[in-house]
Amino acid sequence: GYLFGSGFPFLPMDHGGLPFPVYELPTLWSDSNETPLSPDITAKLLKESAERYHQPVVFNFSADAMRDHPHYQSIEAWTKATDLASQLHIRRTTVQSFMEHFSARKKAKIESTFHENKRTLDVSLELPETHEAYTLAIPNRTMHGSVHAITVDQKPYDPKALSVISGGIQLLLPIPSGVHQVFIQYD
Repeated sequence: GYLFGSGFPFLPMDHGGLPFPVYELPTLWSDSNETPLSPDITAKLLKESAERYHQPVVFNFSADAMRDHPHYQSIEAWTKATDLASQLHIRRTTVQSFMEHFSARKKAKIESTFHENKRTLDVSLELPETHEAYTLAIPNRTMHGSVHAITVDQKPYDPKALSVISGGIQLLLPIPSGVHQVFIQYD
């Protein structure tokens, strides 16, 4: 899921080609094998998620790994991963909490229209109530230029104040639950 997909949960297919009603969450690394995760690899995965891919990073630190194949790097990787995730403002959560938010996101309704002649993107959103915040990833630039102005429900947002991801390709716009109109003007 990390290198070739979104990293988000998916429904695997059964032998008949129908979705199996159990989500699979791609795991990047598990300490259930005998190879400890190095803190350097942990840091690389977290930094790439925060700065480029903006997707889940799932580590499985199993309860019996230290009994079966103890190694100091496992403890060091866990400690440094949680500290770095906080520094990078990466949300740390349980699988249950993440899946509740993921399910709410799937129920969201988003419609967008790009008006090439006006260089505007109009987005209509219906976001269900959730205890987590939503973000809308918007293109930072088009063939016509970069984002010039953003309004949400007729209130202006400073594009320079938004988080930039994917090497500068997208901006993350925080949006609360509810019904909203987003208007983006490009240069």
